[in-house]
Amino acid sequence: MAKILDINLKKFAPIKKSYDIVGIIKANIAEELGIPSNIPVIAGGGDFIVSLLGLGMVGKEIAVDMTGTSTLLVVKKDKPIIHPAVQNLKHVLEGWVPFTMLDCGGLAIKWCKDLLNSIRSDNITYDQMIKLAGETPIGSEGLLFYPYLLGERREDNVFAKGCFYGLRVHHKAKHIARSVMEGVALALGKDMQLFKNLGVNIKQIYCVGGATRNKLLYQIKANVMDIPHILTDEPEASLRGCGLLASYGLGYMKDIKKTVIMDNQENNIILPEKEFTQKYEKLQTDFNKMYYHLIGYWN
Repeated sequence: MAKILDINLKKFAPIKKSYDIVGIIKANIAEELGIPSNIPVIAGGGDFIVSLLGLGMVGKEIAVDMTGTSTLLVVKKDKPIIHPAVQNLKHVLEGWVPFTMLDCGGLAIKWCKDLLNSIRSDNITYDQMIKLAGETPIGSEGLLFYPYLLGERREDNVFAKGCFYGLRVHHKAKHIARSVMEGVALALGKDMQLFKNLGVNIKQIYCVGGATRNKLLYQIKANVMDIPHILTDEPEASLRGCGLLASYGLGYMKDIKKTVIMDNQENNIILPEKEFTQKYEKLQTDFNKMYYHLIGYWN
């Protein structure tokens, strides 16, 4: 690429492994910071990738769901996955982390709350909205939500918009609340199906981010994908990842893959409910049909 673009690679910093020692703290910096001098400095990595290490993502049968405003669904592979819907980054150890990104993974839930509040004199809370959704049948009685309110990060669908499909006269606020959660889950279910079709075998999904407080959302996700979802209580995955890289780079641990696995008994494991997974399998087919029909509709 550098040759094609006539770029001099000597102007760039040398490429190092994330756990390589790249230098030591200089004496004047150590004095300014009030720390000992000659402390080794590790190359490190980007916050997103380092946080995946902190969450224990080193095996190939683990996925990570990171949901705040957006949702990243991340898997582990030896090589990148080349597909219009998939993005790839290098892992801080070895291999690659292909991922999909739903820009409104968590934002869609907030949008729904704001929508309901726009027609109420008293503000509805997240807990009240979740309770409304929980009282609504699976499938929201025929209402499907297309959650691409900010478009999608694939070239042929960047201008996508959100929409409801199947809206009828019997639908009320509670149906909208549940369909938004189900639409987010079905969008991720579509991506998980894509990963499986591309040879990725997933047995469990570690979940992190503010949205994990919404247990109903993650029960729906577990049912849609028929995969256990583990809600981690690790508040500082990036910080843990940095510590692991430093320990490994300094030789304090021999088998980082074994050490990095999180075995926290406090984690909340949400198992698929077998009586509901078949219903969601049908809904997933309906969602996928709508999704692929609308690819490129907006331009």
